[in-house]
Amino acid sequence: MLSPPPPPATAPEQNYPEEAQSEKPSVQPPLANEPIDVPAEGHEIPTPTTTTSSTPSQLPTPRFTPPAPTATTTTTTHTPSPTAFLSEPDLPSLDIPSVIPTKSKKKPKTKPTPIVYKDGLTVTLESESDFCLFLPSSPGNKDANGGKYDRDAIGSSEKNARAFCTKQDLAPGAGPMPPGFIKSAVFKSTDDYVQVDGTINNAAYHLSDQDGGGQYDDHGSGSPPESHCKNYPYYVSLIEPDMKRFCIRCCKSYAQCNAGRSEYGCDSVLRDRK
Repeated sequence: MLSPPPPPATAPEQNYPEEAQSEKPSVQPPLANEPIDVPAEGHEIPTPTTTTSSTPSQLPTPRFTPPAPTATTTTTTHTPSPTAFLSEPDLPSLDIPSVIPTKSKKKPKTKPTPIVYKDGLTVTLESESDFCLFLPSSPGNKDANGGKYDRDAIGSSEKNARAFCTKQDLAPGAGPMPPGFIKSAVFKSTDDYVQVDGTINNAAYHLSDQDGGGQYDDHGSGSPPESHCKNYPYYVSLIEPDMKRFCIRCCKSYAQCNAGRSEYGCDSVLRDRK
């Protein structure tokens, strides 16, 4: 049999002198019925002395306590215009932009090109007996048609027609109206236009009764080119041999001289428009 192991060695107890132990006075609270020593009158109560160490004690670092959140108040203030203080001498200078926007200059209006009244290309309307018309340069447009009368003389001469007037010197370079060509005429004048319309005698200028007619005007490049009515910026005229009728109107505005309705005849051209 194996013998049990020996018990562990125990350190001997050491006795220390009573002086080495820290002496701490025991403070006993007074009993409820125990009298308390109160110094007699005339005796001072001894003040306990406090010993201050030469080594400063380390103060605890204070903790930072963030302030409690407060309600945000929005205040709207009126800021006057900087220019309101420019007259005050004691106020500080203000930051005014060095570049001040300026109004854009208006472009000068372009003057309209003056109308040049050329010889043979100008008509005028003054009364039922004093007026001009555009017609083929020769009877029946014979000169422009190889010496033969043109059955479509009016339409064929829209680009080479000439002015003819009932009286001499009504328009520069105009020829005399063919004798007997005008059978009747009615003159009308308003604030917006002047016009003459009436009937014609085809035989007096060798026009065919089958000629459907044509239109003369100054719109675009003009028919004929550079043609005008004196004292008016627009004109339109129709010669209708098949209807034995003519009409001419000179206007202050294009709306009253609509050149796009020649196929509807004089009744459409002479209709008043707003």
